[in-house]
This record gives sequence, C-alpha cells and structure tokens, in this order.
Amino acid sequence: MELRRAPRCSDGERALIALYTLIHCLPDGGATLCVDEPENFLALPEIGPWLDRFDERCAEPPQQGILISHHPRPINLLARDAGYWIDRDGPPAPTRVRRIEPGTGAAGVSMDQLVERGWVLDEPRTVRTADTAVTP
Repeated sequence: MELRRAPRCSDGERALIALYTLIHCLPDGGATLCVDEPENFLALPEIGPWLDRFDERCAEPPQQGILISHHPRPINLLARDAGYWIDRDGPPAPTRVRRIEPGTGAAGVSMDQLVERGWVLDEPRTVRTADTAVTP
C-alpha cells in the first residue's frame, strides 16, 4: 500500500480548518469561544459563512463568543447588538470598555462606518495627527 501525503494547504485553508474545528468542538454544556481576528488570511467570501456559523452557534445558550476584529463583516454582523469599544489614550492610561452606541444622525450608516469615523463613542474624541488635532 502506498501512502500519499495530502496536498499542502495555504495559510487561509489552515485558518478555515482551525476555525471550523473550534466551532465543531464546542461542548454542548457551554463554553466561551474567543477568537482574535479570524479573517486573517481569508477573503470575505471565505470568512462570511464561518461568521454566520459562529453567530448561530454562540447564540445557542449556554454558549458565548468573543470575537475581536477590524473587518467590516464581523463588525456589521455583531457590533450593533453585542459590540464593545475598547480603547485607551496611550500606554500609561487605563483601558476603557464601553458599549457601542451609534451617535446622533447615524441613521443609514453601517456599523463599520460608524467605527471607522469614531461615531460609536458617547463623547467627541480628538484624533491626533502629526501636527494637528481634529475632533470628528
């Protein structure tokens, strides 16, 4: 009998295998699944079905999920109902955790655009550039 090696997998294929394995192996008795930037190495059509499955699986009590991402698809999928904004004003400053709340006049703007523009914060935030400070 001849043994054959499986073809080499790309980084994206390995990431998808790991991500689906995490969801499949969640115990039925409850668990918290924490995933940091699952979209790395993946195109939007590849991560979309996994995000849908993540959302479905973590919506089944007693499961819960924590997803950290800068990608528009997970932000739009999860942030409005369950998102938190985590930031700080520099390394010595304490980290602040706030519930995401769309700002005034944000109707019709997607959640990822609100995050990009900084409109999810309760108070105006100053954005510092090399030589100026701008309040969005």
